[in-house]
Amino acid sequence: MKTKNFEFIKNLNDKGDILYNLYSEIEENINNINWSFRQKCGIALEGLAKIVLKKPLDKPFLIQQAIEDIRGKQNIPPEIMNSFKTLQLNRNIDSHFFDDGIYKEGTQTINQKINLLRQLFYVSAFMVNEFVDSFDQKAIAFGDFKETPYFENISSNIKEIVEEKGSDKHDDKLILIDKLSIADLLLNKKIFFYIPSYQRSYSWNKEFCEDLIENVLQNGKVNESQFFGSIAIIIEEWKDDNKRIKLIDGQQRITTSLIIFRVIRDLLININQKNLILEDLKDTFGTKAQYKIINDSGNYIEGDALKELIKYDKVPYDEKSQYFKPFKKTNAWKNYTSIFDKLKLLNEEEIEGFYYYYAKKYIFSCIDFKKNREQEMEIFENLNSKGMELSIMDLCKNALFLKIDKKDFEEHEDLIVNLFNKNLNISEYENRLPSEEIEDNKKREIEESFIYTYIVYALKTDKHKRKDRRSMLKFFTQTLSGDNWTINEFEKNINNLGKYFSIFLEVWFGRYKGPDSSLYEFRNYMDVFDKKGALLSLLFYISDLFEKNYDPYIKKIFYKDEKYEKMKNIFFEIEKWSFGVVQYRGGQSSVGATIALTKYIDSIKNRSNYFLELDKYIGKWFGGKVGGFEENDKSIPKISMDFKTPTREEFISSLIEKKLKAPVRKTFLKRIEEYTYNQGNNKKQIEFIDPSIEHIIPQTLSREWKKYLVENSENEYNESNIEEISTNKIDMIGNLLIFDSSENTKISNKIFSDKQRWYKKSNSMSARNINIVDNFNLTNIEVFSLKQLDHRTEALATLLADTIYKYE
Repeated sequence: MKTKNFEFIKNLNDKGDILYNLYSEIEENINNINWSFRQKCGIALEGLAKIVLKKPLDKPFLIQQAIEDIRGKQNIPPEIMNSFKTLQLNRNIDSHFFDDGIYKEGTQTINQKINLLRQLFYVSAFMVNEFVDSFDQKAIAFGDFKETPYFENISSNIKEIVEEKGSDKHDDKLILIDKLSIADLLLNKKIFFYIPSYQRSYSWNKEFCEDLIENVLQNGKVNESQFFGSIAIIIEEWKDDNKRIKLIDGQQRITTSLIIFRVIRDLLININQKNLILEDLKDTFGTKAQYKIINDSGNYIEGDALKELIKYDKVPYDEKSQYFKPFKKTNAWKNYTSIFDKLKLLNEEEIEGFYYYYAKKYIFSCIDFKKNREQEMEIFENLNSKGMELSIMDLCKNALFLKIDKKDFEEHEDLIVNLFNKNLNISEYENRLPSEEIEDNKKREIEESFIYTYIVYALKTDKHKRKDRRSMLKFFTQTLSGDNWTINEFEKNINNLGKYFSIFLEVWFGRYKGPDSSLYEFRNYMDVFDKKGALLSLLFYISDLFEKNYDPYIKKIFYKDEKYEKMKNIFFEIEKWSFGVVQYRGGQSSVGATIALTKYIDSIKNRSNYFLELDKYIGKWFGGKVGGFEENDKSIPKISMDFKTPTREEFISSLIEKKLKAPVRKTFLKRIEEYTYNQGNNKKQIEFIDPSIEHIIPQTLSREWKKYLVENSENEYNESNIEEISTNKIDMIGNLLIFDSSENTKISNKIFSDKQRWYKKSNSMSARNINIVDNFNLTNIEVFSLKQLDHRTEALATLLADTIYKYE
């Protein structure tokens, strides 16, 4: 798309045509999210600066150099300087927006891109006007910049997105495009908004809102219309001759705009209750307007927060009561307070200017569709695939909803949304999660990891790509059998997903340590199930094997009482294998071995002793010893040699020759504590509230420790080389103990004799037990030298290999 905005560039000189092509390329890529739009704007400006300031074309000439060069010749007007700085900032930001070699547009909106083109126009026109004497079109007016061509192209582009699956589905007659201001939509008392269930919840954070406020304040100085992107809507007749607008796309901007108007109302009530703007806003807020926007998507708490902000008669920001306390963690409330803090710095006249400019000059392209439910969801996904990214859970929610019989969905939509939220909305699990707030990007990470893990479990495949939402959606859809589900079928399927999500969250946040957890009985075996690893899919599988029943109301699985010990034995075998491989071979993806194991278990389920001997079957399989006729049976999955359990010799050598790997430290040390406490009976589980690793010889050597190690060394060490030598041994198992963090801080980097006195009073059995290392322990030994560290390492490695894990 070439507009007339930058045609003056062509007439500069013989290089003008080449530069004009770059400007045109920028315009043509305004909708391309995989293109470095901001960087190219900066490069175009730098190219123009070389020409008009007569700099060598073959050498770099950055925007900052251009600014300094111009300042040496004349003053730069403040508004032009602001444009220079905007372009320079965006140029620099874009230099760091690459991921795996592919440019990522991030959160830049179409409106921001058009604004950047406007800044490029202003600066380009300024430089040509001031420095090109021979230019035919002297004094290019800043008002010559036209945004309409971009607006028209975007509208056309959206029609293409909508129609990309075939014109037979998307008839032009069913698409109407209008250009409306924010005031036209939000301040019309006859218009109400509805956000359907397949939408995401309100997710703009305060950074988005603060950027928008800055954008309005900056653009208000120019007082030109701003294109605020497109919104996809369906207009429906509603009660009392009102119109209800169903938002297919545009929820974030509409909701944020309502919050901005709410802030303006509240500020003016505090400043001047006779201000005429309050008359504009009287029908938008208050008890009668509580249904101005109904949000059936995602998080009910978020929707309730917005509803209360709209209907509340007083000024929420000024309230000292607890009325809004339940909503303090919502985006709606946080954005309200953030915008309030930003705009309260303005006086009454400035607030009025802000209001009129934002309400009247920020323009939406409204696309009105007449579609059925399935087509609405397609449009929603297609529009969002081109702009703001949907989370994987948003996409999976829509896939689930599309499985439901159309009539049942329309009649029971509230129940369906409630069932989805109860089972797959993280907010519904808040009473079982950490008290600290979970940020949106962390929620997305959790959801992505869960869907990935669930697909591995359900389909026994790892072909889906963790970072590719569309790939994961494709495979997730394959886990959903049948079509036209009844409500009962949907409830059964969604409760089943909720069961796995509940297990997943308990492991992710370590909530299996609480007595209300389904996994409480196995809390001492959960370390192995890395919250991001494929092993969690194995936990799903084993949970299914031993499940007695699941209560979806309390989100708890009940297991067969007589099988608890068998499950513990199986988890112990998994721990022995997984942590042994990690220590011996290093961290590798275990997804292939995990899938193969579940297929192996499936293949032996018809054996009479299968359940009684399952832990032994699994242990042998991990060791590459499937046994008997299985060796030659190609239909039985076998473990790769790279992932089989290490031998006794391999395991011991890995502990003696290598540092104890971070993922296994706490577990190995806890197992040693359990063994020493029970004198080998392994009956009692040792509980650590907040386990922490104690280094006997500290990680950072004080002068006292250096002197101590040198004096007690049989080798010719000195204080200059002892630190380098000891560094290689600091993380060996012989130098480590495990305590609760509160106890560990008491001894810190104290010298060994001080630590020794504390060890005598501690509850660390491995520090006090004389049976571990040839009748000496850390409380009766005279010195702890590097030689003693090596000796203790060998003893503990042998104990783990021969007695605790029984490697062969």
